[in-house]
Amino acid sequence: MSTKKPSIGLLIIRCLVVVYDVITFPIYFLIQKPWERVARNEKVRCRREDPNDYHSPYVRVCDPVHHYVKDCKTIPEVQRKSLLMNGRDAPALGFREILGEEQEKQPNGKVLRKWRLTDYQWITIGEVDDRIGVIARGLLANGVKPKDNVLIFAETRLEWFLSAQAIARIGASIATLYALLGDEGIIHGINETEVTHIITTQDLLPKLIKLKPKIPLVTTVIYIESFKELTTDGFGPEIQLIPFKRVVSDGKAAPETLTGVEPKPDDTAVILYTSGSTGTPKGVVLTHKNFMSSVSSLLSILNDTIINEAEKHRYMAYLPLAHSLEFVAETFFFSVGVRMGYGTPFTLTDQGTSIRRGDKGDLTLLQPTVMSAVPLILDRIRKTIEDTVEKRGNFSKELFDYALEYKSYWDSRGYATPIINKFVCGSIRSQVGGKLQIMVVGGAPLSPETQRIMKAALNIKLLQGFGSTETCAATAVTDFDEMTCGRIGAPLHGCKIKLRDWEEGGYRATDKPYPRGELIVGGDFIAKGYYKLDKQTAEEFEDSDGIRWFHMGDIGEVDERGVFRIIDRKKDLVKLQFGEYISLGKVSYLSKLF
Repeated sequence: MSTKKPSIGLLIIRCLVVVYDVITFPIYFLIQKPWERVARNEKVRCRREDPNDYHSPYVRVCDPVHHYVKDCKTIPEVQRKSLLMNGRDAPALGFREILGEEQEKQPNGKVLRKWRLTDYQWITIGEVDDRIGVIARGLLANGVKPKDNVLIFAETRLEWFLSAQAIARIGASIATLYALLGDEGIIHGINETEVTHIITTQDLLPKLIKLKPKIPLVTTVIYIESFKELTTDGFGPEIQLIPFKRVVSDGKAAPETLTGVEPKPDDTAVILYTSGSTGTPKGVVLTHKNFMSSVSSLLSILNDTIINEAEKHRYMAYLPLAHSLEFVAETFFFSVGVRMGYGTPFTLTDQGTSIRRGDKGDLTLLQPTVMSAVPLILDRIRKTIEDTVEKRGNFSKELFDYALEYKSYWDSRGYATPIINKFVCGSIRSQVGGKLQIMVVGGAPLSPETQRIMKAALNIKLLQGFGSTETCAATAVTDFDEMTCGRIGAPLHGCKIKLRDWEEGGYRATDKPYPRGELIVGGDFIAKGYYKLDKQTAEEFEDSDGIRWFHMGDIGEVDERGVFRIIDRKKDLVKLQFGEYISLGKVSYLSKLF
């Protein structure tokens, strides 16, 4: 925190604000009723199943919400249910078509390539269902069989989601790899899953051409076309190259009797490969039951706010669908009838690297009310905001920092700040479309300071999620009423969290004032295991009392409300020269507090 003395101008403003607060406090107190929000924040979220056993699992205390999503056990089943409950004519998925590319000279002399984009075009739920059926028949017509693994190797886009739904509909399994994964990781994933069919995009074909000698089992590459000139030299006769449009036309020409096999809850739905940041990527096997349990767990927090007014909301879909967080989120929002618009990291904002000068970014056009994010993106948004404010001068930065500090102060006491919201947050909110209400952050730890600043600056409900690919994203999420930062919330419905003592690290479930220990997570959403890695599966997963459990490796602490926070990482324990242990995770956590 800066120790620089405030300017005289800011001191005068502070004095005026104090006078304003004294005069208006009774009015705000009576109108806003902050005690009600404080009471909601202090309510108990979860308890141990056995109050007398410190190692008993923690479970959510409020009653689960009933919704048709909870009755669906497979991906095709929930897609059909969405069609039935929301109607064929409801707008569902939006996309922007890239018409071409042009060069644009920048003020610094550099020349950047920019896209010519359409506005959002929408297809209805009925049209989505028809397209999924056509793609499914097209895949069958081109050699895909039920129980096959089919790899989707592409960035997030409409065709990714439709293809995944089609693969599931015919009873095949979806395999995913990050488009930015290194060559060795891609080769490993393709060969380990023994895929013969790959769905990709035209711009990724050169990478597959380069890897062709090392992926001998691949026989068919289906590519989603772009406006650029196609280069196919290098594939040779061993691999059949099929444009996505031909798969669609083949599906239209095929008889509707050409169907696959209806998947069962225990069938493999998706094999999600990790990013490989700590070694060779591991394929996490998720059954339909795992996946749908994760999807329905979101009802724990999003029911009243989202589902009851689904037609009023729009979701910004842009994170990698190869990540469990985005795949689960998109399936959830599509299933409950929330419109989804697809975007890219290059076109999100009006200042996106692929947006032409004067054109609008995805967020401006879509005006989403809800979106997901990872800490890296929030850190970038925070830096952009801070850099923009700094360019306006020292006083503007002082005033901005004070406004956010003021808003955070009153927010932590249950009050809203309508003047700050309008005159300070308004211009910042316009950068994310102006209507954003909810942002769910996951995928990595979010620093409490970034959470506090972004929550205040954007004037949104910023929910911190916690999970992993092995838990199919679902574990815990902070509630809408949570007023503190740095927490991961309480377990979602269907999730159980146990604290296991870690003697080496000095953490025990009997610790006072708050129990601490390694988080062991259980529920129907826990993955079947690692693909073809029985030893590692046995080390990280376990079954007891009819429940599947996963060892998270994170050290958690739970307060009197049943709200968890991460305080350490088991794998970060290092033994020093004289036998002492030091936790790198704890050092990192503490450093983010200052």
